[in-house]
Amino acid sequence: MKVSIIPSDKTIIVDGQSLTFDYDIDPTIHALQWDGDSGEIEYNDGIANEQFTDSTLVDSLVSAYEDEVERLEAEAQATAQAVIDEAEALEAAKTYADHRRARYDDELPMGDQFDAILKAFNQFRLDGQDLPADLDGVIGIWLGIKSAIPKE
Repeated sequence: MKVSIIPSDKTIIVDGQSLTFDYDIDPTIHALQWDGDSGEIEYNDGIANEQFTDSTLVDSLVSAYEDEVERLEAEAQATAQAVIDEAEALEAAKTYADHRRARYDDELPMGDQFDAILKAFNQFRLDGQDLPADLDGVIGIWLGIKSAIPKE
């Protein structure tokens, strides 16, 4: 396991996976590198870098890293569950009108409804039936749009 610890950034990298969080470490440490068998501590106060093989410090920081990963995963799961619960509550709160409106929107969009109605009234007009002037004007605009933008 390779570990890099950068206290100034509050970052720990374990096998290439980076995580930034608060953890406790000697404030004189600038960075710590561990390759699985040995490591090096870089200091920020002028002390020469130090080689080490005792993994106690690394193990405790990796443990803190793993605890933070678990905490973040639990938080993400709780958030996801809250979203699911809210969606289920919203669905349960829907009335028959909400369900019917959604079904109309899915299966019979308003544009299709208006198109069918205008086709019927236009047919009445073509059959010689007089229509109210407002409706006759709407049909004229509707036919103009259909003519200007024909179906492909």
